[in-house]
Amino acid sequence: MKIPELCFPVFDFKTACNMVDNEIIEWLLNGDISIQYQVYRDILKTNKPGLKERIATEGWGKEFLSFRNTNGHWGLKNGLHPTTPCLI
Repeated sequence: MKIPELCFPVFDFKTACNMVDNEIIEWLLNGDISIQYQVYRDILKTNKPGLKERIATEGWGKEFLSFRNTNGHWGLKNGLHPTTPCLI
């Protein structure tokens, strides 16, 4: 399985200790679209529906959803779950 490339600056704890809240929020908002959505929703308490819609088409969300089957399911390609008994 391909692991997505990092879509955000690498976190440096030493730098973070010197950052004020606004700088941390700004840093988070420069990250992946899914992180941006969560920052607005959970930290800033702001509704940004456009961001939520973009998660499926950009960044980590797009990469994650690319592993679904064409029928939209996550099971095996033939539609059977690995624990489904074979009745042949």
